[in-house]
Amino acid sequence: MGFPFAPPQGLGQVVGTATAADVLTGYTFSSEAAGIGVAGTMPNNGAPTLYPGEGISQGYYSGGQIASLIFSATSGSGSINLPPNSLCLVILIGGGGGAGASNSSYVGGAGGSGQAIVGFISNYSAYTSSSNVTNLTYSVGTGGATAAANSGAAGGDGTATTLSFTINNGTTTYSWTTGYGQGGGAATASGPGSGGGQTAGSQNYNSEGAYVFWTDTVNSDGNGRFYPMPFDAGVGAYWYNTTQNTGNGGTGGVFIYRLY
Repeated sequence: MGFPFAPPQGLGQVVGTATAADVLTGYTFSSEAAGIGVAGTMPNNGAPTLYPGEGISQGYYSGGQIASLIFSATSGSGSINLPPNSLCLVILIGGGGGAGASNSSYVGGAGGSGQAIVGFISNYSAYTSSSNVTNLTYSVGTGGATAAANSGAAGGDGTATTLSFTINNGTTTYSWTTGYGQGGGAATASGPGSGGGQTAGSQNYNSEGAYVFWTDTVNSDGNGRFYPMPFDAGVGAYWYNTTQNTGNGGTGGVFIYRLY
């Protein structure tokens, strides 16, 4: 026996406008627009990490994050492949110097800080009249050792952090070398040791594919911080008192952020 009137929506008939593309893959649904027991086709893209300049695929995302740091190293050496069609901000930091020896009355001098070099490298043909960046290699500077208490010795020097790469169809090599922190002087019978200095770095670049826009010290006395680094890259070592120190100078670092 049929209804003497139209049944309520959802009872005895299929309603709705959803299509297969509107429903996550792995699930089925029914709608007036698509039919009964139709399989969804919306891709499940999970929770990816996306970088500036990347395209976003259609589909479902359960989460994810937007990131810009594409490479970081605080030790060792190696090679880096920049993303194609990207513009990257590069930060290099040299190793910090070790503190000079303390004695029973005075602290040793703080190690000098590593130099920071900040610049752009383009790997996008629209920004250059030549080919993409190739042969990008790095070597991270080490921190200098702090001299043992009562040894009368100066702290060890840090070492430079370097970056080299080629552009202009691989015919021109560019290199950036940071300055490094020098070791602090030993304490004397009459006073604390002298603070370590910083050597000068060097950079060569062109106006198209690579450009250094800022160089500076990480800190001047072993107590500073270089932001946005989450740790003390390139910081010179120093003594809290005549028996307790911060350890050795901070290692250098290479940090590359994708801007586009």
